[in-house]
Amino acid sequence: MRANEALIFLEQEDISDYLGAFPIPPKESNGTPALKLMEEQFSECLDPAALAQLDRSVSAAEVKGFYERKVLPRLRGVKENCVRAEVCLYTSTPSEDFVIDTSRECEDVLLVSACSGHGFKHSAAIGEACAEWAAGAAGAGGSGARSCSSAGLSLEPFRRWRGSA
Repeated sequence: MRANEALIFLEQEDISDYLGAFPIPPKESNGTPALKLMEEQFSECLDPAALAQLDRSVSAAEVKGFYERKVLPRLRGVKENCVRAEVCLYTSTPSEDFVIDTSRECEDVLLVSACSGHGFKHSAAIGEACAEWAAGAAGAGGSGARSCSSAGLSLEPFRRWRGSA
């Protein structure tokens, strides 16, 4: 399978070496073959209160460095023609697990954080589990949420961490 036929291409030896590539459909890129390319880093944490001040711009030097360091050695034929670059954020729990749990204030409310990044790959299954929970919540007391919580996906570690257990 060629890269332009794949739904997703991921390569890494470790997280510092990660490269992700998603083909962009020709109708969304003026008929020109295009890729969305990305890397990840977990060395910086951001306080949500600082989001409004976050500079999401990427300099020309950063784009060039990314191309030379990550793209050129791996993706032959991909030209150094960046249409758009920006810093994106996503949530992650310290354990990198999802959170699926009921609210303490209202057990009929299901709190779900699939965490973006790896979570989107599992979104269909998470959605299905949540739908099963919702169907069960009406008749069987939310058994789906309990099975998610017992699988280590609950909010309990965060409640202990915040001292609100």
